[in-house]
This record gives sequence, C-alpha cells and structure tokens, in this order.
Amino acid sequence: MNSKLDTQAAQWLHEMSLQGQPSFTEMTAQEVRESANRKSLERPVIREDVQQIQNLKVPINSKDILVRVYQPVLDSLAPLLLYFHGGGWVAGSLDTHDPLCRALANSSGFVVVSVDYPLSPETKFPKALHEGYEVLQWLLSNGKSIKGNPDWIAVGGDSAGGNLAASLALFAKREGDPSLKFQLLNYPITDISNFDTASYEELADGYGLTKKQMQWYSEQYLKNPKDGFNSLASPLLGEDLAGLPAAHVTIAEFDVLRDEGQAYADKLKKAGVSVSSKFYPGMTHGFLGMLGIFDRTRIAIDDIAFSLRNAYQSTGNSNAADKEK
Repeated sequence: MNSKLDTQAAQWLHEMSLQGQPSFTEMTAQEVRESANRKSLERPVIREDVQQIQNLKVPINSKDILVRVYQPVLDSLAPLLLYFHGGGWVAGSLDTHDPLCRALANSSGFVVVSVDYPLSPETKFPKALHEGYEVLQWLLSNGKSIKGNPDWIAVGGDSAGGNLAASLALFAKREGDPSLKFQLLNYPITDISNFDTASYEELADGYGLTKKQMQWYSEQYLKNPKDGFNSLASPLLGEDLAGLPAAHVTIAEFDVLRDEGQAYADKLKKAGVSVSSKFYPGMTHGFLGMLGIFDRTRIAIDDIAFSLRNAYQSTGNSNAADKEK
C-alpha cells in the first residue's frame, strides 16, 4: 500500500479486503447493486439532523420520479442544488447518499434535491440524463414550493452522478436552457471511451474502485460501446464547452478517476469557464460518503459548501445561504 495513502483510508481498505467480495463478473447487476448498497448503508457514518426532509414524486411524462428534498434552516428562498448520487449508474440510492446530502444542505444553506434516477442495466444511456433534465424543468416551475429559488439552480453529483451532472449541463446548453448556474462535480466520471489514463494504470486495483469495475459499470450503462464516444456519456470529449456554468471539481489522489476529473477541469478552464478544483491527497474514491470515518471528509464537504456559497454570492444575490457557517 502506498505510504502516502491517508491512514484512515488505508485502515478502511484493509478492513474491506478482509471481508472479501466475489468478482463482478460472477454476480448479476442486481446482486452487485444489493451488495454495494448494503455495505454503504452499514457504514457507521454521521447522519446530521436537517430542519426538514421530504420525499416528493415528480411527474415525468407518464410516470413519477422520486426526489428527496433537504431544507436547512431558512429565512427566505434558498438556492437549489439538484444532486445525482454515485454508484456506477448501477447502484446507489437516495438512502446511500442521505448522509452526504444532509451534510451538504446544512453546510451550504442550499436546498438539496436528490434524484432517484433510473439505474442500469435495466435503463440504458441516455434515459437517466433525460429524466434528470425533466426534474430540472420541474424545479424551474415548482422550486418555490420547496423553499428554493428557481432562479439559481446548481447541478451536482459524485462519480456516476458527477457524470450525469456534467452531462446535464452540456445537454441544457444544447437545449438553449440557461437555468443552471453552477456545476458541482465530485470525482466525476468524464470519459468512458477508454480506460488508459495514468491513474487507471497506477491504481487499477487495491484502492476501492478498480479499473475492471469501471469497465463493467460502463458496459451496464451503455447500449453499445460506441455510445461511450458520445459527449453526453463522456463529457471530456465535448468539443464546445464554452458557455457552460461555472464548476467546482473534487479530486481524490488514490482514485482511478483522478486524471479524467483533472482533465475535465482543465478543459473547462481552457474553454473560458470559471473553475475551481480541489485535490485531496491520500483520499480514495467515494470518500465523501465517509463522514465520521475519514477526518478529511468533513473538510471536503465544507470546501464544497464554500464553493457553492461563493458561486451564489458572486451573482450579487443575498440570502441566508451566503452566511458563513
């Protein structure tokens, strides 16, 4: 194990290795989902109290999609964060990311709307993206009903959710929709057209998320391999990123997705997009879900909250969310 790996992260990885787990190739997607979600829910993480939490059904065409709304203590309408959970498009849920969304709402002062988007392989690209866009449209019309300001909406997510967030920003731009003001991209998947970056080679196995797992997750998400070259599946391949919302990118040192996250931040900057990025040494993929287990998780959540408040303040708005915690 690399000596630069955070001590708490190293201990956690060691404990996980002792439990063992069958190869993804020996499991069905449903078994992978159940195993991943169970392990996530069993973690002894901190689950903060939030002023109000409610589950709502958002009408999407002929069906409903469930969202969970986190409302911190508010004096007036607060900016909104539309959030997509991670899990390789296959796993993850409102419940697995409940502790993170609680902490983000409290630390930022934003109303956080977590989306229970359809998972793969039952649902293939780009259906989750399109349904996410429909939820955005619902927020524009109904944001005030959940004490949110529909004039200021950020989109965010982690890992596969970060991929959906970045893709949603691209999709909205193509639709001529200026409603998104900010992108929060936490160790995002930005390129599933290949798996040949230095971080994929250096960290292929032994650090939580593996190269083989990422290849398997991508196969579940895509209808066929050529879809990986579509920029709505691989935002890093986007040819025109100019005019996208400002972004904050969270990067973990010991993460196979490290290099593509940094590459996307760099490409956004080159296109003239305002970008802040934060590199967390010693951290592994998924560390934002380890509140109370990794000390650096609390630091990172507060950093993210600062980036959200700073982006909102820069627009000239004044709101309770602007107050430093």
